[in-house]
Amino acid sequence: MCKTMLVIMSLLENWCKGEGVDLNHAIIVKRAPIDTTIEHIEETQLVQKVLKHLTVGHVHSKA
Repeated sequence: MCKTMLVIMSLLENWCKGEGVDLNHAIIVKRAPIDTTIEHIEETQLVQKVLKHLTVGHVHSKA
């Protein structure tokens, strides 16, 4: 792991401890526009979680 990522992870761990958040349930959101709301981020995460569980099927017809 690069030095920058170690620093970021350390900051996240310290923040989680201070806020009483389980580190296993924490995420880092990078490059979100400054005016993005927490609600928008949470909604996007929920959609990604739902989509992750979808299976795409292919129908093969006999020609």
